[in-house]
Amino acid sequence: MSHCLFSDNDDEDIILSQNLDDIEKELAVINNIENDDDDIILSQILDNIEKELAEKNNIEKDVDYGELNLISTAEEFVKAEMEKESDYGEFNLISTVEEHVKEEVKSVVVERFQTPVSQVEIDTLIHSQTNANTRKNTKWSLNIFNEWRKCRSKGDNDIPELQDMTAEELDYWLQRFLVELRKMNADEYSPKSVYYIICGLMRHLKDHNIYINILEEADKRLVLTRKVLDAKMKELVSKGVGCKPKTADPVSNEDEDKLWNSGVFGFTNSTSLQYTVFFYACKLFGLRGRDEHRHLEADQFELGNDKNGYYIRYIRRNNKTFTGGLAHLKLKNKDIKHYCTNYGGQRCLYTVFKTYLDAIESGIFYRKPLQNGIRYGKQPVGINKLLCES
Repeated sequence: MSHCLFSDNDDEDIILSQNLDDIEKELAVINNIENDDDDIILSQILDNIEKELAEKNNIEKDVDYGELNLISTAEEFVKAEMEKESDYGEFNLISTVEEHVKEEVKSVVVERFQTPVSQVEIDTLIHSQTNANTRKNTKWSLNIFNEWRKCRSKGDNDIPELQDMTAEELDYWLQRFLVELRKMNADEYSPKSVYYIICGLMRHLKDHNIYINILEEADKRLVLTRKVLDAKMKELVSKGVGCKPKTADPVSNEDEDKLWNSGVFGFTNSTSLQYTVFFYACKLFGLRGRDEHRHLEADQFELGNDKNGYYIRYIRRNNKTFTGGLAHLKLKNKDIKHYCTNYGGQRCLYTVFKTYLDAIESGIFYRKPLQNGIRYGKQPVGINKLLCES
């Protein structure tokens, strides 16, 4: 009976218990799902972080330009290739690359720099850039001194050669040389000639690496020689030796007209045109002496016109007064323009130079005139024939 009284309650308890179990299971499932989702999300985040770190490390390894080593890369490539079945024999890619690079460097060096030169070539370079008249003066001065030395040595005097003397010997013998100096006809040299002779002897000493400057007061080794030189030059001036300068008379306008009217100047033939160019190159651009004319090139002249009219332009290179060496670094080379006021006239100098330059085209400026028209050969005019004569 009592059992019956509690049966309904027991059923309800069972139902409640089952419901509670179901609720707990659902809560457990929900909790598990949420935990799993969180774990999945965290796992994915960690995976992404690891992937990013790995990619960053790979990039730093693959693209490290600071320590990029082509040789090591080539070595790895060769090792990988050697592991394959293909047999390359004893072929060495690394040594081949290195040899190729060495050959390239070697070829660049050879092309850039000249081959090693000898002392003879260096001396030849120096000699080639020494003015011919300077060399001639040095030789002339030394010959005079040697003639005097030979004459003096006929007695008991044994005079050493100039470059073999000590400073004391030079001071002793040069004093006597200056006082006894005479021409072949026994006349005395002019003061300038005496000065040039001493300069020539100093150049000879310098050529033998003996640096003694007779003219420099700071050089105390040849003080007496300098005093004798000064006194000798003053004495010669007091005697009137060399006081009459030798100068050529200038060409007057009348003389210039005669040269044109007589056919010496003009366009009659190759010779007359060359005479005309020679004369006006001297007059307009100050070319001095046959040597300067001898080394002229056609490209030193330029013809053109601007707002001021038609002009002849001359660009001077090295000459007697401008060699372009260390002593002339601050000097400017001459660049002269002459404007033709009578352009198109019978004596138009623009036309004169244009006709001549068109005939020679390029190269040496003065060349042997040819017959039959305005024509010139390839052979340069001889230095002794470069004259204007009717």
